[in-house]
Amino acid sequence: ILSYNSDTAMGVDAYVMSLNSPIKDKSHFATFSVDFNPAVANALKKSVNNESVWRGCVMMGTGLDHLFQNIVDKSIQALDGTLESKDDYAELFEITPDNVDEFMN
Repeated sequence: ILSYNSDTAMGVDAYVMSLNSPIKDKSHFATFSVDFNPAVANALKKSVNNESVWRGCVMMGTGLDHLFQNIVDKSIQALDGTLESKDDYAELFEITPDNVDEFMN
């Protein structure tokens, strides 16, 4: 399940990991999110042993303001025919159980 933010992914993870969950084989289930915080880091680490189904997240390195400004600017350029590049929307970091410790500073 792709989640818009960490709160939604936390709810997915809590439901799937609950005793009444219909998902019995956790190793074939995953949720991914945007946002990163210590709760996300802990869940990602636990997912290695299927104690969580939160398998990864994306963190925006330059922030939402930069992302939205680029979207607006690029949209205006596309509409007036001056768009030269579709690249550089925002700096994104993929965080997985393998690299989560790098982002805990």
